[in-house]
Amino acid sequence: FLYGVNWVPVQFLYGVGSRDSQLALWKVDNLEKDEPTESTSLKFPDYNIKKPEVVKLCDKAQKVRALCFDYNRKELGVLSLNAYFHIWDVESFSPVSSRKLFHSRENVCMAVSIDKTMYAVGSQSHINLVDPRSPNTLTTVISKYRGGGVRSLSFKNDILTIGTGVGHVLFFDVKGGKYIETECGDVCSLKVAKGWLLHDENYREFFMEHLYPNAIYTHQYDHTGTRLFTAGGPLPAGLWGNYAGLWY
Repeated sequence: FLYGVNWVPVQFLYGVGSRDSQLALWKVDNLEKDEPTESTSLKFPDYNIKKPEVVKLCDKAQKVRALCFDYNRKELGVLSLNAYFHIWDVESFSPVSSRKLFHSRENVCMAVSIDKTMYAVGSQSHINLVDPRSPNTLTTVISKYRGGGVRSLSFKNDILTIGTGVGHVLFFDVKGGKYIETECGDVCSLKVAKGWLLHDENYREFFMEHLYPNAIYTHQYDHTGTRLFTAGGPLPAGLWGNYAGLWY
């Protein structure tokens, strides 16, 4: 399985192997394939990627779950499931440092702020804000929905957007050190819709009596910062479904 993929820069693609804890680097040529493919009708380019340029083991990592590229510092932030945060030098494709995070459960997502030189790491009930230049974690943010897990993160200027495992999107002001609130003092939150859920035999036998909101596994702002795309699906492994929404 591949849990994390990131472009570095333009013609290189980093892939992460989850079970063997390896990092691999692929080179993507600008030459498109001559053979017609199913994607040709959709006007998507096709490229030949036969094998990785380099494959290296990420030391101390047990299942690499996410990675982010800081192009200013030319480094790759790598998050492993056993709560280790790693820094790799992009030019030499070699490890620089590894540190153990405070919260060890379900470290599955990460984001980077280039301007602030800061990484955000999401776990089951917390978010760690990490400065790669310092041996210590800057700040620990407690999730408003503890136990549901943090499933996706992104920075937009001073705002950290948080996709949870319980169907809510939250907004944390990094500069102010608090969650963004409404005029009445409640935490500002976007609640996602039901999406689609497969009502198969497994659902009817084990899950029918309960409600399972969609986890937000990914989200992305457009270039204006005024529209937010969110997508995900049910959190329990026994359920099949999906959700996608656009907020503006």
